[in-house]
Amino acid sequence: METQVKSSLPNAQNAYILGIISIVLTFTAFIIGLILGVVAILEGNRAIKIYEEQPDLYDTKEYENAKTGKLLGWISVGLSTFFLLIFVFVFIAIAILSIQQTFSFN
Repeated sequence: METQVKSSLPNAQNAYILGIISIVLTFTAFIIGLILGVVAILEGNRAIKIYEEQPDLYDTKEYENAKTGKLLGWISVGLSTFFLLIFVFVFIAIAILSIQQTFSFN
């Protein structure tokens, strides 16, 4: 009986690593986390598409890494968007308070 050695899935490891890094950077530099999250989603989609075309050629673990990287990318995009909205809201609130304080004649 011959065992077939399955090759590594292209872009799967990239998606996984970028997904992890994007989550970490979402909490420190959310714009960079957002960008890396989008890249992780794109890389994960590429790897998943390649795997689904010929699943017998690639390792299942690599496929799981691609799906995990894509999921982490989506989580990072969601959190980054949330943090960006909070940042914009706080910036607008501070601007409004500054304008009110500037034009108050008390």
